[in-house]
Amino acid sequence: MRNKLALIGGEEFSEDFQHVHASFAAFLRKKPRVAFLPTAAANDGSETVEHWCTLAREKLSALGANVDTLRVIDRESANDPHYAQQVADADWVYLGGGYAHVAFPILHGTKVMQALLSAKERGALISGASAGAMMMGTQAIVITPELLEDVGKYWETGAPPEWDPPVPPLIQGLGWLDSKIVAPHFDRPWFSRRWLDSDIFQTGSTLIGIDEYTALVALDMDGTWEVHGRGFVTLHRTREDFTRHGAGERVVL
Repeated sequence: MRNKLALIGGEEFSEDFQHVHASFAAFLRKKPRVAFLPTAAANDGSETVEHWCTLAREKLSALGANVDTLRVIDRESANDPHYAQQVADADWVYLGGGYAHVAFPILHGTKVMQALLSAKERGALISGASAGAMMMGTQAIVITPELLEDVGKYWETGAPPEWDPPVPPLIQGLGWLDSKIVAPHFDRPWFSRRWLDSDIFQTGSTLIGIDEYTALVALDMDGTWEVHGRGFVTLHRTREDFTRHGAGERVVL
């Protein structure tokens, strides 16, 4: 089956999400080959990259997978033929979290990107967590330093009603979700619903808001998806026109 995609809203390597990863693995052969790419975290330093690679290896190996954590963190490593071959041969390619606007300049036009596209076309499962999910849309939100600083004030406590951060810029995404923008961590105070009233969203576009501990998973090629995990997926066509979907619900995008 082609176009097996999974969009994850965050907290992907927590124990509370492991059963969702197990449901992904059920799509695949026994002992699937996983290629984990920490590229979106490349600017966060080697310790952060190693942290995510270690978690990916521990959590996914526990499901019986053979996990390769590929340090694709710059243009040179993104053109490494060995890394590209591992991506091309994988049953499951996992795009880790960080920042979509960091990952794209590293991957654009490289051997690893071509291998990723080839893996998708032959039917590998492509999952993206947080920034990895954002990458799959038509466009991706740029988390500017100013927005990041602002969000940090309210991440744990929640934003006040008057919170009105500047509208962020967008960059071109992979385009695997036609006229869609993905907003992970949707249950956290980083995405201002006021942005839905701005020109950031073109007429006909849909925002896919995915809570933490939650995934939206493609089931088949007719556009049917299913919600997995403990949170919700919210589809915004405008600020007022939206639907909210919980675990087990099927969604047509």
